[in-house]
Amino acid sequence: MIRPVAGHDRPAAGAVTRRWQQVAWISLAVAFAGSLAELVTRSLAARDAGVIDAVMQSLGHDEWGFWWLTRMVLLVLLGIGLAISPWWNARWAPFNNACLWIISSMLPLALVLGSHAMDDEIGRITTVTMSYLHLGALALLFGGAIGIAIAKNAISNPRALQMLRSR
Repeated sequence: MIRPVAGHDRPAAGAVTRRWQQVAWISLAVAFAGSLAELVTRSLAARDAGVIDAVMQSLGHDEWGFWWLTRMVLLVLLGIGLAISPWWNARWAPFNNACLWIISSMLPLALVLGSHAMDDEIGRITTVTMSYLHLGALALLFGGAIGIAIAKNAISNPRALQMLRSR
């Protein structure tokens, strides 16, 4: 976790923290918009009804609707947790990190259980497991790439680079 520091290094730490918070909120918005588009598309494809009726029937009567709602709850919890995590108290860091990792590891499961992996009757456990591992690997890959880009941008700041060299 990145935490604000005291003293003359506070502006550099604050800038990095704000960038991470922006990434968290933007990621939450993109994931929410994509999930809403998926909900509307899947509902209209499955039912011959109006948009609102099809969406309400999908959410209320399908197993997929339950997993979609679960995914939305996890997305909201993860987005809020990632956005406020830099400001948590340092002595609670192990607990906060554990909570964020648990929520982060549950999110791909909710995505997989609401996807085509659940449609297969034969080999469902294998399909769900492999889809979960695939989504987890992609999340680590893209999350790491974003983290490296933000860190590189922060280190290009001469003051932040001097601070790192002095330690």
